Amino acid sequence: MDGPTVWAHAHKINVEGIVSKVLNSPYRSVRGTDWIKTPCQYSDTLLVAGLAFDGADFSGLYLARRKNGALLYAGEVKDGITDESAADLRVLLEPLITSKPPFSTAPKLNAKWVEPIVEVRILHRGGLNSERVRRPVFESVVD
Repeated sequence: MDGPTVWAHAHKINVEGIVSKVLNSPYRSVRGTDWIKTPCQYSDTLLVAGLAFDGADFSGLYLARRKNGALLYAGEVKDGITDESAADLRVLLEPLITSKPPFSTAPKLNAKWVEPIVEVRILHRGGLNSERVRRPVFESVVD
């Protein structure tokens, strides 16, 4: 099989990506340029479950996904949130702040929990079947 076919299959089966090696290069236990990681990237729509803070400063969003009728913690997204989008998110989400986390077993986080009704689009690695997102990047609020 050629590389693009293997990569397409990796994406199809929801894995993080593939690792390729230059054909004639020997194995070395140090970093080099003979091995190349090609990650798969997935687009997903998740619910916002809370606002994340670093001290008093807004630092991102806590995400949730529905699975088998339950709401599960799906991770935190910080990357991709600009100062402008952070201001827009706070205006949108602050009226939805609630005292209780939306999860049956809430992670211990410095959060302001919100009613999980706002959906956001993110890019991430790790597949669409994993509970938590890996290396998420915020794209937009879903209208």
